[in-house]
Amino acid sequence: MRDGILWLLIAVYAFVTVLADAFPRTFSSPANLPLGIVIPLLFALVHGAVRYGAKGIFSFMVLCLGISNVMENMGVLTGFPFGRYHYTDVLGPKLFLVPLLIGPAYFGTGYLSWVLATCGSTRTSGAMHSPGLPFRWSPRSSWWAGTSAAIPVPRPSAASASGTMAGRISACRSSTISAGA
Repeated sequence: MRDGILWLLIAVYAFVTVLADAFPRTFSSPANLPLGIVIPLLFALVHGAVRYGAKGIFSFMVLCLGISNVMENMGVLTGFPFGRYHYTDVLGPKLFLVPLLIGPAYFGTGYLSWVLATCGSTRTSGAMHSPGLPFRWSPRSSWWAGTSAAIPVPRPSAASASGTMAGRISACRSSTISAGA
């Protein structure tokens, strides 16, 4: 049931973002902007409750909402670090100078980024297996033979086949969506 809800949220989000941008005359709607923020927020809450527990995801959400609002307000007031900017009324009501939708957008995006960054990534015997790389890298890796490069270059491991993107996506899918099932 829970997996079905998560996959439904992914499908609706893909529809709202990809199809609405690809075919704006057909799928354009004033609801697309709030849906593009609310759907990742719901996904983060449901998935985060499974992966980290309700207390853990609630703590992350409170921290994210508070820190993002403070930082955005400081940015609007001082222009640091992105220069002078302001928010128009398009995003709705504001908390001080920042629309209320900004915090949930950061929370949903931040959580999804965390999940993608950590899925399929493990540490074993000092080596890091990264989800996007088809090789194993270790701080103890040697240099490529015959190269004059000034940086260490990782060697492909014998287990490259298990380190393919398809293998990583499969591992990521089973470790994230089915977590706690």
